[in-house]
Amino acid sequence: MIAGVALAALLAAMTAVKEGKGVVPAAAARKMRQGQENFRVVTAGGGVHNKKYAILLLDVATQSFQEVVSELKARLTSKGEQHDH
Repeated sequence: MIAGVALAALLAAMTAVKEGKGVVPAAAARKMRQGQENFRVVTAGGGVHNKKYAILLLDVATQSFQEVVSELKARLTSKGEQHDH
């Protein structure tokens, strides 16, 4: 279940990056990489050896991806507002 939530957050972040035409601020790019690494560690290891740690990594990955989406949407919104003036 938690892996599905993390995967959905990852896909949302990837969509936000695409919508931003690949222009990603350094902080958001760092969060994206960290989230991807945490997700990869769990999916590569199957998360069976230490379930609590796997859940923690997936929670952190989900949060990272959600922050990327928020940052990129805010950036797109502010750019749209700048063009309106």
